[in-house]
Amino acid sequence: MTVGTGLKRPCTLPGSGRGTEAEAGETVALRSGRRRLLRTLVTFAIAASVVIAMTSFVGGFGGAWDAVRDMDARWVLLGVASAVVAYGFLSVHVRWVVRDAPEVRRAAPVRTALVLFGLGSILPAAPLEGFAMAGAALRRRRLDRRRIVLLFGFTQWFSVRGLLALGALDVVVALALSHVPVPYQAPAVLGAALTLGLLAVTSWLSTRRRSAEVVAQLLLRVRYWRDCPAPAVRRARGAEWHAHAMRVAGRGMDRRILLGTCVVAWVAQGLCLYCALRATGAHVGIDVLLLAYTVGTIASMVPLLPGGIGIVETLTPLILHAYGVQLPAALAAVLSYRLVASVLPAVAGAVALVGLRVGVSPVPEDGVERVTA
Repeated sequence: MTVGTGLKRPCTLPGSGRGTEAEAGETVALRSGRRRLLRTLVTFAIAASVVIAMTSFVGGFGGAWDAVRDMDARWVLLGVASAVVAYGFLSVHVRWVVRDAPEVRRAAPVRTALVLFGLGSILPAAPLEGFAMAGAALRRRRLDRRRIVLLFGFTQWFSVRGLLALGALDVVVALALSHVPVPYQAPAVLGAALTLGLLAVTSWLSTRRRSAEVVAQLLLRVRYWRDCPAPAVRRARGAEWHAHAMRVAGRGMDRRILLGTCVVAWVAQGLCLYCALRATGAHVGIDVLLLAYTVGTIASMVPLLPGGIGIVETLTPLILHAYGVQLPAALAAVLSYRLVASVLPAVAGAVALVGLRVGVSPVPEDGVERVTA
């Protein structure tokens, strides 16, 4: 005899759990798509506002288009060659980081450099979006995850340091040419000295295992603030990452090569701006060129604006105009420079990203992985 309990079990239809999970996934994807669309609209609204304001301020593009039509094609070609040289050195930078990887070809240094520094630099959330796209492609090519992290870390570390070094060099050159007003000479000297000192101190600290342990203590504490690993575990993680980093940049020669390739790449892109100015018939000194280029490069890093669109095209011509360059010629030069140094590498980076994603051969039956060129 069976005694009923009076409780009824809920009726569950076959597949209803999977349907609920699918609906939840679709809802999350829809919300993510809406946020992405909203962010894109806000980004282009800001960019359009900046471009409209810049156009009104400089009196329109009429004179600039005339200057573009009259540009010397030989100098334009030299500017293109300078941009090619810049990305050539950046690809050397990438290859040096992954030089001891089991399969260097998996990193595809040229394509990775185009994605990171070309396509990734014009996205609203640069450089994070470039990291995400390149990282996904490199993981698909079975590159070691730790090596990918080191690659992204070293590219940003040495790229920013190279830009700071160029800024300090700009101040030194301007002081040597007596182009800095007397009231600003002491602050300029102090700023350049502090920048160079900061670069030297951080370079020394980056080679110390203790520094890595302290950084790991802080970062892991922030990341796992609820279930944080023990201090000894965090220190061990920092020491482990330091050991891997030192295998890539532990020698003085390694650090000089990694920093030097970034500095040469920055210089080559500055030369691209110089060629664009010469194509319009404008002549500027090296101090003015460095100032306009450095300010424009920093402005291109403004969040939510792809490549600093609008801001670079406003600030850089105004700086050049303040030092005697006619405004239409300055604007024409900057627009041409941005086309060669930003737009074309971004297009090449988009093509390179496709190549990174499809350039992997499947693992054959013999277990030997093969990567297409």
